[in-house]
Amino acid sequence: MTRQPHLQPRVLGLVFVGGACGALARWGITELVSSESQLGAIAGINIVGALLLGLLLGTLVALGPDDGPRRAARLGLGTGFLGAFTTYSTFAVDAAALSFRGDALVGAVYTFGSVVGGLILAAGGLAIGGRIGRYARERRRT
Repeated sequence: MTRQPHLQPRVLGLVFVGGACGALARWGITELVSSESQLGAIAGINIVGALLLGLLLGTLVALGPDDGPRRAARLGLGTGFLGAFTTYSTFAVDAAALSFRGDALVGAVYTFGSVVGGLILAAGGLAIGGRIGRYARERRRT
């Protein structure tokens, strides 16, 4: 029986180590801010994470096929680090808590800003990353 590529120990290790580092980075950032600033910190982490994921994936796609070091970077940094760095669960709980507390307008702005801001920054990251990757690929040819 052939082993599934995504279940290989090396692949799982990349995602695990990246995830552990991403979760620690998120925890460290939230520890640096006051409890009153936690909501803003989580929103910032999520939209910056969306930008970084867009940059990473845009660059990797422009550099070539998803194999070798590019796949390792996608899995370790994208799936692992940035997957754990960003946090949909905390975002969802915070948005719901705002609404249940009677801060429906703040909850709506937080939700809309996080989702739309994340989409815009992810799209921008993909575009910028694509340019970076194409530039790097052209530099290798010369």
